[in-house]
Amino acid sequence: MKNKLSSLYIIIIITSIIILGLAVFVIRPKVNNLISSYKQKQEKETELIQAKQKEKDLEKLEDEYKDIEDQLSKAYQALPSEKEVSDLIIQIEALAKESGSILETIQLVGEETDEKEKEKEEEKSPFTQTTESENLPGAYELSVQIKLTTDYYKFLGLLEFLENLSRYVDVTSLNIKANESDNTMQVSLSLVSYIKP
Repeated sequence: MKNKLSSLYIIIIITSIIILGLAVFVIRPKVNNLISSYKQKQEKETELIQAKQKEKDLEKLEDEYKDIEDQLSKAYQALPSEKEVSDLIIQIEALAKESGSILETIQLVGEETDEKEKEKEEEKSPFTQTTESENLPGAYELSVQIKLTTDYYKFLGLLEFLENLSRYVDVTSLNIKANESDNTMQVSLSLVSYIKP
């Protein structure tokens, strides 16, 4: 019986060693792999959440960029470059026609100077027929003289169109002569538009 008991102990010890060896060499690495996989899964989920947040932030930036582009486009319309000088004349002609006024003359006005002063001014100003603006630092003024025949209501419409023009324009002088024979008036209007260098 002692023999049986000692062989039972030996079997129990060997079985325990085998179970312990299996636990240490087989099961423990599997458990460690599972733990490592779980941690990696959590890290990937965190990365996914961060990536989604970055995507939202990027969409916000794209929207802000589009808004800024729109504002910049409006700013370029309000303060155009030399290339758009002829556009001012075209816009004024269209405004006069749209308001029903008869545009008699439209001309760019430049200061009369002697040749030396004119050369100095051309060196200072990258644009011809412009002067550096005192009202809007860093910009140049382009003066335009307009003469037209219109009636009171059409003239009010023209002034409203000028006010809503996408370009920044100041009316610097206004002279009106009434023609009572046909209820019209002769209008002489001086405008200043601004140009960016």
